[in-house]
Amino acid sequence: FAAQLLATGPNPRRGTKTDNAHPPIYPTKYTNGLQGSEQRVYEYVVRHFLACCSQDAQGQESTVEIELEAGERFSAQGLMIIAKNYLNVFPYDRWSAKTIPTYQLHSTFQPTSIEMMDGQTTHPPLLKEADLIALMEKHGIGTDATHAEHIETIKSRNYVGVLPDGGLVPGELGMGLVEGYDSMGFALSKPHLRAELEADLKRICDGVKVKEEVIQVTLDKYKDVFLNASQQAHKLDEALSKYFGISQPVAPQEVSALGDVVRPCPVCQQCDLVVKKKRDGGFMLSCSGYPNCRAVQFFPGCIASVAVDQSLCDSCQPQPVHKLLMVFKAGQAPPYITAPSVVGCSTCDPLLINDLNIGPIRTTAPPPTVGGARGSQAAAGRGRASATHRGTAQRGTSDPSSATMSLPANSAVCWCDQ
Repeated sequence: FAAQLLATGPNPRRGTKTDNAHPPIYPTKYTNGLQGSEQRVYEYVVRHFLACCSQDAQGQESTVEIELEAGERFSAQGLMIIAKNYLNVFPYDRWSAKTIPTYQLHSTFQPTSIEMMDGQTTHPPLLKEADLIALMEKHGIGTDATHAEHIETIKSRNYVGVLPDGGLVPGELGMGLVEGYDSMGFALSKPHLRAELEADLKRICDGVKVKEEVIQVTLDKYKDVFLNASQQAHKLDEALSKYFGISQPVAPQEVSALGDVVRPCPVCQQCDLVVKKKRDGGFMLSCSGYPNCRAVQFFPGCIASVAVDQSLCDSCQPQPVHKLLMVFKAGQAPPYITAPSVVGCSTCDPLLINDLNIGPIRTTAPPPTVGGARGSQAAAGRGRASATHRGTAQRGTSDPSSATMSLPANSAVCWCDQ
């Protein structure tokens, strides 16, 4: 084949894409001393090189109709290959799954057999790693250097299993995750989000986009998906419970720390203010040194999620003071705020203070020490008040510490500020 190629003149062509990871792979010399996998890889490289220097295959997609004397009509569709060219040396490519002989219009022929066969549709075969790599290339996910790593990841995490023949079978964990994310309305099981990132990375290499722009846009996209998915995490539990059983309920807590440090505590100046979520779903800032320090800042009920932003406030002290990303509940954003979320400092930003009515960081006084067995018992029970002598304590007052100043003896007040 190589001799014929030299006689007719090679016709090399350039590929349509490259990831610039390495130069094209091509044979440098002849050898016949290889065996096994090494021999097969060498043969593939040589045949691929010769095919790239060969002429294109030529063929016609044709429909053949025949009519019998009894009036019965039969038809067939397939590919009529006129010149195989590169296919003669590269058998790994199949131009068509169905080929038919070359026919001429209005010609007659003697059929070898005429059969009417029963059949039914069959399911498609399981994907194999080669099929998965082809789909990743089609959708722009990964490069030649990372395709194998992606496949190993989904296998090691038991998202898929591998049959002895190489077929990939979806695992229960993988199916549960896909169904859970689909129920949230996110196409996380689809390649679009990752493909957009890969395309932007290529645009950086080509000089079309700058790195900082791509980083910010990508972080915003993934952060938005993460925050919304966090609010609907129970849908993952519901989807996975179909395969792993119903999860055991967890005893509710009054507040749960999200572990996101916002700033040093301005009250005790020893610990940090962190984002916490209350049992009723609301959010607040609270000192990590509670109950020794009772610094607190409450956020309005229209907030669906609060996350610490990487940007810092230049005004508040002591530093560092992070701004907060607040996402509104659906349909509950203030009418004069059109964005689904806002970013700002909860201590000094006029938008958060005035428009969202977020109060300042303040400290709630500890429960008063009162005499008598009943008073001690009431003070020890968080969230409970004595059935008698509530005095002037007001439920829902903006500052519980001020209400306690006029409390008579044998009284207690709920410190949840609700």
